[in-house]
Amino acid sequence: MRNHLHLKHKIQINAKRTKAHVPSLAFSSTGKSRIDNFFRPVEDSERIVAKLAAVDRVSFNTIAIARQMRHAFPARGYKLPDTERNVRNLVVTFFSQLKSNVKETIKMKKWAGKFCSITLDEYTSTRNRRYMNLNLHCDEEHIKEK
Repeated sequence: MRNHLHLKHKIQINAKRTKAHVPSLAFSSTGKSRIDNFFRPVEDSERIVAKLAAVDRVSFNTIAIARQMRHAFPARGYKLPDTERNVRNLVVTFFSQLKSNVKETIKMKKWAGKFCSITLDEYTSTRNRRYMNLNLHCDEEHIKEK
């Protein structure tokens, strides 16, 4: 394998043993592009930051100042906002786009003559807070983000 990489691709591999006897590879390339450069990231940075804030409950300030995120995002080809305000604006803008996509999907279903039904769920939390949830059902399909 080393010979193939060296002869065909001009990549030199120097294998060094660590204490755990696992080889640590150091690559030296001839300046050719990596294959990662030809593919788009699976998700865009707006979606990832919004998921961090909404699903993982990471604060806007933590997203903006965390050192490991500052290094990990650019390494994978993403842009990370540098201030708490910019992170908040990014999440709010992303939410607005998703909301308009869902509204457009509902309008399209309405214009296509599809029938929808609404269900209501009301409950009280353990902290005595009241919540109401409205669900829209259209032809056994879920309206998902695009």
